Amino acid sequence: MPAAIDPNRVLSVVAAVAREARPSFDTYITLDSSLERDLGLDSLARVEVVLRLEREFSLSLPEQALASSETPRDLLRFLLAGRGHAPQAADRTVASLARDRGS
Repeated sequence: MPAAIDPNRVLSVVAAVAREARPSFDTYITLDSSLERDLGLDSLARVEVVLRLEREFSLSLPEQALASSETPRDLLRFLLAGRGHAPQAADRTVASLARDRGS
């Protein structure tokens, strides 16, 4: 059975890649954090995020997910759509969900 799309798990994956890309990474990650500006993820790190999310949730994301996602919430929308859920459900997810470096 495929894993449920849990926003906290999305944030955990993004946080793990951010820590690997920038070992000195020390900031909170929210669903609305900018992958580039706030988290400093370059294109290679963003590819890694998408690959890990695909593995984590056992689904394939469209190329558009990589090209157009600017925040973890955008990635969450693609994940929800991949499971047949309305992508707008991501907009109802609490925006203050956050992962710090200790998570």
